[in-house]
Amino acid sequence: MKTRFTILSIMIVAIAGVFHACTDYADFVKGSAGTVTETPPNQVVAPVYSPPAGTFTSDQNVSISTTPADAVICYTNDGSAPACNSAKDGCEAGSTQYAAALNLSATTSLKAVACKSGMDDSTIANATITIDYEAVSTPQYSPPAGTFTSDQNVSISTTPADAVICYTNDGSAPACNSAKDGCEAGSTQYAAALNLSATTSLKALACKAGYNDSTLATATYTKETTAPSLSSTTPDDAATGVDPTTGTITLVFSETMDTSQTTHTLTTGIWNNSNYVSTPNSATFTWENATTLKIQLSWVQFPENSQIQWTLTKTNIKDAAGNVLAADITRSFTTTARRTYFPIADTGQT
Repeated sequence: MKTRFTILSIMIVAIAGVFHACTDYADFVKGSAGTVTETPPNQVVAPVYSPPAGTFTSDQNVSISTTPADAVICYTNDGSAPACNSAKDGCEAGSTQYAAALNLSATTSLKAVACKSGMDDSTIANATITIDYEAVSTPQYSPPAGTFTSDQNVSISTTPADAVICYTNDGSAPACNSAKDGCEAGSTQYAAALNLSATTSLKALACKAGYNDSTLATATYTKETTAPSLSSTTPDDAATGVDPTTGTITLVFSETMDTSQTTHTLTTGIWNNSNYVSTPNSATFTWENATTLKIQLSWVQFPENSQIQWTLTKTNIKDAAGNVLAADITRSFTTTARRTYFPIADTGQT
Protein backbone atom coordinates (compact mmCIF):
# COMPACT_ATOMS: atom_id res chain seq x y z
CA MET A 1 0.00 0.00 0.00
CA LYS A 2 2.85 2.32 0.87
CA THR A 3 4.51 1.56 -2.45
CA ARG A 4 1.38 2.50 -4.39
CA PHE A 5 1.13 5.78 -2.50
CA THR A 6 4.73 6.60 -3.28
CA ILE A 7 4.27 5.89 -7.00
CA LEU A 8 1.10 8.02 -7.09
CA SER A 9 2.93 10.92 -5.42
CA ILE A 10 5.73 10.73 -7.95
CA MET A 11 3.24 10.79 -10.86
CA ILE A 12 1.43 13.83 -9.42
CA VAL A 13 4.69 15.71 -9.03
CA ALA A 14 5.70 14.83 -12.60
CA ILE A 15 2.37 15.96 -14.02
CA ALA A 16 2.56 19.19 -12.06
CA GLY A 17 6.04 19.81 -13.43
CA VAL A 18 4.88 19.29 -16.99
CA PHE A 19 1.90 21.62 -16.44
CA HIS A 20 4.16 24.28 -14.94
CA ALA A 21 6.61 23.98 -17.85
CA CYS A 22 3.79 24.36 -20.37
CA THR A 23 2.48 27.38 -18.53
CA ASP A 24 5.93 28.98 -18.46
CA TYR A 25 6.39 28.44 -22.21
CA ALA A 26 2.96 29.88 -22.97
CA ASP A 27 3.82 32.94 -20.93
CA PHE A 28 7.16 33.13 -22.71
CA VAL A 29 5.79 33.20 -26.25
CA LYS A 30 2.55 35.09 -25.61
CA GLY A 31 1.56 38.33 -24.02
CA SER A 32 -1.63 38.91 -22.07
CA ALA A 33 -3.50 39.58 -25.32
CA GLY A 34 -2.24 36.40 -26.96
CA THR A 35 0.33 38.13 -29.25
CA VAL A 36 3.98 37.16 -29.48
CA THR A 37 6.04 39.52 -27.34
CA GLU A 38 9.29 37.68 -26.85
CA THR A 39 11.72 35.83 -29.07
CA PRO A 40 12.31 32.09 -28.59
CA PRO A 41 15.73 31.45 -27.01
CA ASN A 42 17.39 30.24 -30.23
CA GLN A 43 15.96 32.93 -32.57
CA VAL A 44 17.70 36.20 -33.47
CA VAL A 45 15.71 39.19 -32.21
CA ALA A 46 13.73 41.04 -34.88
CA PRO A 47 15.61 44.17 -36.10
CA VAL A 48 14.80 47.44 -34.36
CA TYR A 49 14.82 50.81 -36.18
CA SER A 50 16.02 54.03 -34.62
CA PRO A 51 14.26 56.36 -35.00
CA PRO A 52 11.19 54.16 -35.36
CA ALA A 53 8.77 54.44 -38.27
CA GLY A 54 7.04 57.81 -38.47
CA THR A 55 6.75 61.14 -40.29
CA PHE A 56 9.62 63.63 -40.22
CA THR A 57 10.22 67.12 -41.59
CA SER A 58 13.95 66.62 -42.28
CA ASP A 59 16.39 63.98 -43.53
CA GLN A 60 16.78 61.03 -41.16
CA ASN A 61 19.75 58.82 -40.25
CA VAL A 62 18.13 55.47 -39.51
CA SER A 63 20.08 52.78 -37.65
CA ILE A 64 19.08 49.09 -37.43
CA SER A 65 20.07 46.85 -34.53
CA THR A 66 19.42 43.32 -33.27
CA THR A 67 20.45 40.82 -30.63
CA PRO A 68 22.94 39.24 -30.62
CA ALA A 69 24.90 42.25 -31.80
CA ASP A 70 27.10 40.18 -34.14
CA ALA A 71 24.14 38.87 -36.13
CA VAL A 72 23.94 39.81 -39.81
CA ILE A 73 21.16 42.26 -40.78
CA CYS A 74 19.87 42.15 -44.35
CA TYR A 75 17.48 44.86 -45.58
CA THR A 76 15.64 46.05 -48.68
CA ASN A 77 13.98 49.37 -49.60
CA ASP A 78 12.08 48.29 -52.72
CA GLY A 79 9.27 46.33 -51.12
CA SER A 80 10.87 42.91 -51.62
CA ALA A 81 11.55 40.52 -48.73
CA PRO A 82 15.17 40.49 -47.47
CA ALA A 83 16.98 37.17 -47.04
CA CYS A 84 20.24 35.89 -45.55
CA ASN A 85 22.48 33.47 -47.43
CA SER A 86 22.62 29.82 -46.49
CA ALA A 87 25.68 30.29 -44.28
CA LYS A 88 23.92 33.16 -42.45
CA ASP A 89 27.01 35.31 -42.70
CA GLY A 90 25.79 37.57 -45.48
CA CYS A 91 22.79 38.44 -47.63
CA GLU A 92 21.17 36.95 -50.68
CA ALA A 93 21.25 38.88 -53.95
CA GLY A 94 18.58 41.59 -53.88
CA SER A 95 19.21 42.29 -50.18
CA THR A 96 21.79 44.67 -48.72
CA GLN A 97 23.84 43.90 -45.63
CA TYR A 98 23.44 46.61 -43.04
CA ALA A 99 26.73 48.27 -42.07
CA ALA A 100 26.00 51.85 -41.00
CA ALA A 101 23.07 54.21 -40.43
CA LEU A 102 21.01 54.88 -43.57
CA ASN A 103 20.59 58.51 -44.60
CA LEU A 104 17.04 58.93 -45.88
CA SER A 105 16.05 62.14 -47.69
CA ALA A 106 12.78 60.83 -49.09
CA THR A 107 9.97 58.62 -47.88
CA THR A 108 11.32 55.03 -47.70
CA SER A 109 9.82 51.67 -46.75
CA LEU A 110 12.37 49.34 -45.15
CA LYS A 111 12.27 45.60 -44.52
CA ALA A 112 14.98 43.90 -42.45
CA VAL A 113 15.77 40.38 -41.24
CA ALA A 114 18.58 39.32 -38.89
CA CYS A 115 20.40 35.98 -38.92
CA LYS A 116 23.32 34.19 -37.28
CA SER A 117 24.85 30.77 -37.78
CA GLY A 118 23.43 28.26 -35.31
CA MET A 119 20.31 30.37 -34.65
CA ASP A 120 16.91 30.72 -36.25
CA ASP A 121 16.43 33.81 -38.46
CA SER A 122 14.50 36.71 -36.94
CA THR A 123 11.09 37.71 -38.13
CA ILE A 124 11.03 40.46 -40.79
CA ALA A 125 10.71 43.95 -39.35
CA ASN A 126 8.98 46.62 -41.45
CA ALA A 127 9.23 50.37 -41.08
CA THR A 128 8.16 53.29 -43.26
CA ILE A 129 10.10 56.50 -42.72
CA THR A 130 8.01 59.33 -44.19
CA ILE A 131 9.94 62.49 -45.06
CA ASP A 132 7.55 65.43 -45.38
CA TYR A 133 9.64 68.58 -45.45
CA GLU A 134 8.25 71.88 -44.29
CA ALA A 135 7.38 73.90 -47.38
CA VAL A 136 8.71 77.35 -48.24
CA SER A 137 5.82 79.80 -48.09
CA THR A 138 4.15 80.91 -51.32
CA PRO A 139 5.82 84.08 -52.70
CA GLN A 140 3.96 87.31 -51.97
CA TYR A 141 3.85 90.30 -54.34
CA SER A 142 3.81 93.90 -53.17
CA PRO A 143 1.85 95.74 -54.36
CA PRO A 144 -0.58 92.92 -55.24
CA ALA A 145 -1.67 92.29 -58.82
CA GLY A 146 -4.04 94.82 -60.38
CA THR A 147 -4.50 97.60 -62.93
CA PHE A 148 -2.30 100.68 -62.67
CA THR A 149 -1.92 104.03 -64.37
CA SER A 150 1.79 104.42 -63.62
CA ASP A 151 4.95 102.30 -63.51
CA GLN A 152 5.10 99.86 -60.60
CA ASN A 153 8.01 98.69 -58.46
CA VAL A 154 7.01 95.15 -57.50
CA SER A 155 8.78 93.29 -54.70
CA ILE A 156 8.53 89.54 -54.06
CA SER A 157 9.04 87.94 -50.63
CA THR A 158 8.80 84.54 -48.96
CA THR A 159 9.51 82.71 -45.69
CA PRO A 160 12.18 81.79 -44.69
CA ALA A 161 13.71 85.03 -45.91
CA ASP A 162 16.88 83.34 -47.18
CA ALA A 163 14.98 81.05 -49.57
CA VAL A 164 15.70 81.46 -53.28
CA ILE A 165 12.93 83.00 -55.39
CA CYS A 166 12.87 82.15 -59.10
CA TYR A 167 10.52 84.03 -61.42
CA THR A 168 9.54 84.39 -65.08
CA ASN A 169 7.64 87.05 -67.03
CA ASP A 170 7.11 85.18 -70.30
CA GLY A 171 4.37 82.78 -69.20
CA SER A 172 6.71 79.82 -68.60
CA ALA A 173 6.95 78.08 -65.22
CA PRO A 174 9.97 79.02 -63.08
CA ALA A 175 12.15 76.28 -61.59
CA CYS A 176 14.90 76.01 -58.97
CA ASN A 177 18.06 74.04 -59.59
CA SER A 178 18.61 70.64 -57.96
CA ALA A 179 20.61 72.14 -55.09
CA LYS A 180 17.83 74.67 -54.46
CA ASP A 181 20.38 77.48 -54.23
CA GLY A 182 19.66 79.04 -57.62
CA CYS A 183 17.39 78.90 -60.65
CA GLU A 184 17.24 76.71 -63.72
CA ALA A 185 17.94 78.23 -67.14
CA GLY A 186 14.87 80.15 -68.29
CA SER A 187 14.13 81.42 -64.78
CA THR A 188 15.55 84.53 -63.13
CA GLN A 189 16.62 84.67 -59.49
CA TYR A 190 14.89 87.52 -57.70
CA ALA A 191 17.26 90.06 -56.20
CA ALA A 192 15.52 93.45 -56.09
CA ALA A 193 12.16 95.06 -56.81
CA LEU A 194 11.06 94.78 -60.45
CA ASN A 195 10.16 97.99 -62.30
CA LEU A 196 7.16 97.29 -64.53
CA SER A 197 6.32 99.90 -67.15
CA ALA A 198 3.96 97.75 -69.24
CA THR A 199 1.42 95.00 -68.65
CA THR A 200 3.35 92.04 -67.20
CA SER A 201 2.43 88.56 -65.93
CA LEU A 202 4.75 87.18 -63.27
CA LYS A 203 5.20 83.63 -61.99
CA ALA A 204 7.35 82.96 -58.93
CA LEU A 205 8.52 79.87 -57.05
CA ALA A 206 10.52 79.78 -53.79
CA CYS A 207 12.87 76.99 -52.68
CA LYS A 208 15.46 76.15 -50.05
CA ALA A 209 17.57 73.09 -49.34
CA GLY A 210 15.84 70.87 -46.76
CA TYR A 211 12.39 72.30 -47.59
CA ASN A 212 9.67 71.44 -50.04
CA ASP A 213 9.32 74.01 -52.82
CA SER A 214 6.58 76.58 -52.41
CA THR A 215 3.46 76.57 -54.51
CA LEU A 216 3.60 78.68 -57.67
CA ALA A 217 2.44 82.29 -57.27
CA THR A 218 1.06 84.15 -60.30
CA ALA A 219 0.32 87.87 -60.60
CA THR A 220 -0.63 90.06 -63.55
CA TYR A 221 0.07 93.79 -63.49
CA THR A 222 -2.04 95.56 -66.09
CA LYS A 223 -0.91 98.94 -67.34
CA GLU A 224 -4.00 100.94 -68.27
CA THR A 225 -3.75 101.59 -72.04
CA THR A 226 -7.09 103.20 -72.88
CA ALA A 227 -6.71 106.65 -74.39
CA PRO A 228 -8.55 109.39 -72.50
CA SER A 229 -11.70 110.85 -74.01
CA LEU A 230 -13.44 114.18 -73.70
CA SER A 231 -16.57 114.13 -71.54
CA SER A 232 -17.77 117.71 -72.06
CA THR A 233 -16.79 121.24 -73.04
CA THR A 234 -17.99 124.68 -72.03
CA PRO A 235 -19.27 126.21 -74.25
CA ASP A 236 -20.89 123.00 -75.63
CA ASP A 237 -20.10 121.94 -79.17
CA ALA A 238 -22.40 123.76 -81.65
CA ALA A 239 -23.84 125.84 -78.83
CA THR A 240 -25.58 129.11 -79.78
CA GLY A 241 -26.29 132.25 -77.82
CA VAL A 242 -23.01 132.01 -75.98
CA ASP A 243 -22.22 135.02 -73.82
CA PRO A 244 -19.06 136.52 -75.36
CA THR A 245 -17.91 137.99 -72.05
CA THR A 246 -16.70 134.68 -70.66
CA GLY A 247 -13.59 134.39 -72.85
CA THR A 248 -12.72 130.92 -71.52
CA ILE A 249 -13.07 127.32 -72.71
CA THR A 250 -13.33 124.49 -70.21
CA LEU A 251 -12.70 120.81 -71.02
CA VAL A 252 -13.61 117.87 -68.77
CA PHE A 253 -11.94 114.50 -69.49
CA SER A 254 -13.10 110.97 -68.75
CA GLU A 255 -10.26 110.03 -66.40
CA THR A 256 -7.36 111.29 -64.33
CA MET A 257 -5.01 113.25 -66.55
CA ASP A 258 -1.32 114.11 -66.49
CA THR A 259 -1.71 117.60 -65.02
CA SER A 260 2.01 118.31 -65.24
CA GLN A 261 1.49 119.05 -68.94
CA THR A 262 0.60 122.75 -69.38
CA THR A 263 2.09 123.47 -72.82
CA HIS A 264 -0.49 122.87 -75.53
CA THR A 265 -1.39 124.11 -79.00
CA LEU A 266 -4.73 125.82 -79.62
CA THR A 267 -5.87 127.30 -82.96
CA THR A 268 -8.99 129.41 -83.50
CA GLY A 269 -10.96 130.61 -86.49
CA ILE A 270 -14.04 132.76 -87.18
CA TRP A 271 -16.62 131.87 -89.83
CA ASN A 272 -16.87 134.43 -92.67
CA ASN A 273 -19.90 132.78 -94.30
CA SER A 274 -17.70 130.61 -96.49
CA ASN A 275 -14.90 129.25 -94.27
CA TYR A 276 -13.15 129.71 -90.99
CA VAL A 277 -10.57 132.46 -91.02
CA SER A 278 -7.65 131.83 -88.70
CA THR A 279 -7.47 134.31 -85.88
CA PRO A 280 -4.27 134.74 -83.89
CA ASN A 281 -4.37 134.36 -80.15
CA SER A 282 -2.34 133.05 -77.30
CA ALA A 283 -3.84 131.07 -74.48
CA THR A 284 -3.09 130.08 -70.90
CA PHE A 285 -3.76 126.48 -69.86
CA THR A 286 -4.62 125.67 -66.25
CA TRP A 287 -5.64 122.32 -64.73
CA GLU A 288 -8.33 123.11 -62.21
CA ASN A 289 -8.31 119.51 -61.00
CA ALA A 290 -7.24 116.05 -62.21
CA THR A 291 -9.84 115.98 -65.01
CA THR A 292 -10.61 119.63 -65.82
CA LEU A 293 -8.53 121.85 -68.13
CA LYS A 294 -9.34 125.56 -68.37
CA ILE A 295 -8.20 127.59 -71.39
CA GLN A 296 -8.05 131.37 -71.03
CA LEU A 297 -7.91 132.99 -74.47
CA SER A 298 -5.89 136.14 -75.11
CA TRP A 299 -9.04 137.78 -76.46
CA VAL A 300 -10.30 138.07 -72.88
CA GLN A 301 -13.79 138.10 -74.45
CA PHE A 302 -15.10 136.19 -77.46
CA PRO A 303 -15.95 138.20 -80.57
CA GLU A 304 -19.72 138.92 -80.48
CA ASN A 305 -22.20 137.53 -82.97
CA SER A 306 -19.55 135.19 -84.30
CA GLN A 307 -19.31 131.51 -85.11
CA ILE A 308 -16.02 130.44 -83.56
CA GLN A 309 -14.14 127.20 -84.10
CA TRP A 310 -11.26 126.03 -81.95
CA THR A 311 -8.90 123.03 -82.21
CA LEU A 312 -6.74 121.64 -79.42
CA THR A 313 -4.04 119.32 -80.73
CA LYS A 314 -3.66 115.98 -78.92
CA THR A 315 0.06 116.47 -78.28
CA ASN A 316 0.77 116.48 -74.53
CA ILE A 317 -2.87 115.74 -73.70
CA LYS A 318 -2.41 112.43 -71.89
CA ASP A 319 -3.82 110.56 -68.94
CA ALA A 320 -1.94 109.61 -65.78
CA ALA A 321 -0.90 106.32 -67.41
CA GLY A 322 0.72 108.23 -70.28
CA ASN A 323 -1.93 107.38 -72.86
CA VAL A 324 -2.23 110.21 -75.37
CA LEU A 325 -5.56 111.58 -76.54
CA ALA A 326 -6.72 109.57 -79.57
CA ALA A 327 -7.32 112.61 -81.82
CA ASP A 328 -7.27 116.40 -81.90
CA ILE A 329 -10.32 118.08 -80.38
CA THR A 330 -12.30 120.45 -82.63
CA ARG A 331 -15.42 122.26 -81.42
CA SER A 332 -17.46 125.30 -82.51
CA PHE A 333 -20.02 127.64 -80.96
CA THR A 334 -21.82 130.92 -81.80
CA THR A 335 -21.83 134.01 -79.62
CA THR A 336 -24.49 136.67 -79.15
CA ALA A 337 -24.11 140.45 -78.92
CA ARG A 338 -22.64 141.80 -75.75
CA ARG A 339 -24.94 143.34 -73.25
CA THR A 340 -24.50 147.14 -73.08
CA TYR A 341 -24.48 148.73 -69.67
CA PHE A 342 -25.05 152.50 -69.23
CA PRO A 343 -24.11 154.56 -66.19
CA ILE A 344 -27.30 155.55 -64.35
CA ALA A 345 -26.49 159.20 -64.98
CA ASP A 346 -26.84 158.58 -68.73
CA THR A 347 -30.34 157.16 -68.44
CA GLY A 348 -32.07 160.19 -67.02
CA GLN A 349 -33.16 158.08 -64.09
CA THR A 350 -32.73 159.08 -60.47
